[in-house]
Amino acid sequence: MPERFDTRSKWITGSVGLAGLIAAGGIGWKSWNGPTRQVVPAAGTASAVASLDDSSELGQIAEGIQKGEGMALALLQKQLLSPESVPAAAVSTERSIAWQTVLTSLLKGNQKYTAYGRINVVTLAGRIVEQYGADPAPADWSAVLVPFSELAATGLADSDVGVRIAALQQVSRLWNWAPGRDMHPGQVEHVAAWKEGLLSLANRGLKDSAPQVRAAAVATLAALPLDDQASPAIAKLDDPSPEVRLQVLAAFANRRTLLDEEAIIPFLCDPSPGMAATADRILRDRGLTETQLGLAHLVSHPTEAMRLSAIDIVNERVDIDGTLWLIFLSRDRSETVRARALDALSKNERPEARKRLSEMATNDPSDDIRQAAARVAPGDAETTASLPTLPGSPALYPKAN
Repeated sequence: MPERFDTRSKWITGSVGLAGLIAAGGIGWKSWNGPTRQVVPAAGTASAVASLDDSSELGQIAEGIQKGEGMALALLQKQLLSPESVPAAAVSTERSIAWQTVLTSLLKGNQKYTAYGRINVVTLAGRIVEQYGADPAPADWSAVLVPFSELAATGLADSDVGVRIAALQQVSRLWNWAPGRDMHPGQVEHVAAWKEGLLSLANRGLKDSAPQVRAAAVATLAALPLDDQASPAIAKLDDPSPEVRLQVLAAFANRRTLLDEEAIIPFLCDPSPGMAATADRILRDRGLTETQLGLAHLVSHPTEAMRLSAIDIVNERVDIDGTLWLIFLSRDRSETVRARALDALSKNERPEARKRLSEMATNDPSDDIRQAAARVAPGDAETTASLPTLPGSPALYPKAN
C-alpha cells in the first residue's frame, strides 16, 4: 500500500507548468482556457428573471438553475468568474453546503439549457471545485468531486462541439488541484482516483469525431505534468486533421522526453499551413544549428532524390557524426532510400548502427533489405535497436577544430 500511495500521490503533488504551451511558437493558436461567454437569460422566463438579482442567495440561484433559468446561470457566473488575479476566499462550512446544492441544480438543470448555456454549466461546475483549493477547505470538500465528474462526462458526450471542448477545458484546469487542507492517505487515494477518471475522459476526447475536440483533448493532456499519462496525445501526430497535428507540436514543444526531434523533423516539409514554420521554430529553440536544420530538411523532403542526397552529404562530412541521420533515413518510406542507408550503415562500426542493421534484418518490410541486412549483421538478428533522439546527440554537432 505505501508504494501505491507514493505513486498515486503524484497526481496531487505534481506541478502543472506546461498548460500554456498550446500557444507555443507564436502561431496564434487559440487558448483553450479563454474567457467564458456571458450568459444571456433564456427567453420566456421574464417572471423568473424578475425574482432574481444580485442580492439573491445561492439557494435561490440553485432553484433557478434547476428550472433552466438563464438569469440564474448569469448570476452564478458573476459570483464564480472573478479575475484570476483575485485570490479565492476559503469556503466556509455553510457556504460548502450551498455550493453542493448548486452543483446538484447544475446536474438537474443542465439539459434544460441550450448548448450556449451547457457550456457555462460545465465551466461553472469546475470553478466551484476550484473554490475548495483555498486554505482552509471545509471537511466535506470531497462532496463536490463526483458531481463535477458527472457533468464533465455528460459534457463530453454532448452533441455540441463547444460543450465537449468546454468539458475538456475544465478538466485541464484541475490536474494540479488539491483541497486546501492536509489529507490522510485515504483521501489522497480518493483524489488520485478521481483524477484518473478525468484522465479517462481526456483520452476519450482524443477519439472524438470532431478535430476541434481532439485538439482540445491534446491540449488537456499536455497540461498534465505526468509524462506517462500525457503520452497518448503524442500519437495524434498521425491525426488526419492538420489542426490536431499542429496542436500536438505546439502543446508539447517544451517536453523533449515526450516529443523528440526525430518526431518533429518530418513536419518540416508538411504543406499544411503553419506546420513547417512551427516545426522549424521548435527545432531552433532546441538548439539545432543551421547545418543540422539543413540536414533535417533534406531527410524529410518529399522528393526521394533529395533524401538520397542527404546520405551522400552525411557520408562526405567529417565535422559531424552522421550515424543517427542514417538511422533516421533507414526508416524511410522509400525502399531505395532504406537500401542506400543500409549500405552506409554497414560500413559503420558504431553500436547504434549495428543494432539498427539487426532491426532491419528482422523488421524491414522489404524481403531484399531484410536479407541484405542479415548478411552484414548475422550475429545480432534478434537485437532490437532503439534510436536515440536524432539531433540530441552531441556527436551531431560540428566539431571544433
